[in-house]
Amino acid sequence: LVGLKSAQRAGSSLDKGISIFALVTLSLPMWWVGMLFILLFAFKLQWFPASSFPLPQYENFFQYAGGVLYKMFLPLITIVFVSFGGWAYTSRNLVIGILQEDFVRVARAKGVPERKVIYGHVLRAAAPSIVTLTIFTLLGSIGGAIITESVFNWPGMGRLYWTAIQMNEITIIMGLTFVTVFLYLFGMVFADLIYGYLDPRIKVGVSGRM
Repeated sequence: LVGLKSAQRAGSSLDKGISIFALVTLSLPMWWVGMLFILLFAFKLQWFPASSFPLPQYENFFQYAGGVLYKMFLPLITIVFVSFGGWAYTSRNLVIGILQEDFVRVARAKGVPERKVIYGHVLRAAAPSIVTLTIFTLLGSIGGAIITESVFNWPGMGRLYWTAIQMNEITIIMGLTFVTVFLYLFGMVFADLIYGYLDPRIKVGVSGRM
């Protein structure tokens, strides 16, 4: 939505501010942002713990899940903060390109309300590319956030992969590779399944070839 609003007001102060924010956040090292957030939220404000693990003993599953989510907040917000600008900037460029398409001009010439043009035509046409970017960014953060996991002492797949390589644990390396490939394949299949729902033109193309 941030990228959409930026594209609607291309060249405005809002658009320039979002573009500058996107470029700045994309250029920041993730480990540096993580350490900055630890300094601010863990030591200065004391809202969250500096280290994600070890977890204390909990009486039931719900307390355990709440504790994991609580300690997961800082690593997640670090990844989102660094990646958010790129998502918004990419969405902005996609929407700006679609706004120049003929079907958008025709819809506006017919008197279709601007809100329906944006959310019913433009956003739906841009949705497949945005979904693809989001899915693969999330998958990359799950399997490859080695630096972020190290900064926050989070025992994720990235650190496990790196430790297995150092220890020459072939079985673990093969297992993690299998899981990573499976997640990416599942993400690709999931994206293909929802493309037709997001963009009706894809449904027409599929039925036409069949």
